[in-house]
Parts: sequence; C-alpha cells; structure tokens
Amino acid sequence: MHVSKTADSNGLNAFVFYVFLQPLSLFLAAVAWAHWASDVLYRCTDCTFEILDIIPPFVHAGTGDVYLVSAWRVWASWGCLITAAVGLPLLATWYLWRLDSCNEP
Repeated sequence: MHVSKTADSNGLNAFVFYVFLQPLSLFLAAVAWAHWASDVLYRCTDCTFEILDIIPPFVHAGTGDVYLVSAWRVWASWGCLITAAVGLPLLATWYLWRLDSCNEP
C-alpha cells in the first residue's frame, strides 16, 4: 500500500520548517547587528547586553547616545536586516515546499 502526501501535510511541514528557521535567523541577525552596527552607525552608552541592540530605539534621550550617521540610514539598515531575517527563511521554506511538491507522483 502506498501512502501519498497531501497538500495539507506539505503545508504543515513547510510551516514547521519556517518556525524552526525563524528564531535562528533572528538570532543571527541580532549577532550581525551587534557586531556591524553598534559603534559604527550609532553609539549607545547604556547597553549592557549587545545582542539586544537590535531592539529599537537605538539612541536614548538624556544619555550620551549619538547617531554616527544620519538616523534614517540607521533605520533603513535595520529595516533591511529585519526584512532579510524574516524573508530568507520564508524564501527557503517556499523553495523546499515547491521542490517537494514537484517530486510528488
């Protein structure tokens, strides 16, 4: 007896795969932001745990925090990084789901 996959099981597998990849992707984005943006795009003096620098606001009022480049460049860079962190796992999930769907009998 041959059991074939249904579209529902493929969709569920794709969802589980995406949910597995998303935290990893966001963690890697946070590490990249901590090493690439902090003290390059802005200086935050009150951050104690650098990986949390990815959470806005980047410059806090009433402290010694300053933008080293224009604020819109910091926000645009952050937006691109977050878009990539959400989009790349989504793209990988879509690709594997399509590949799996094409291989069905």
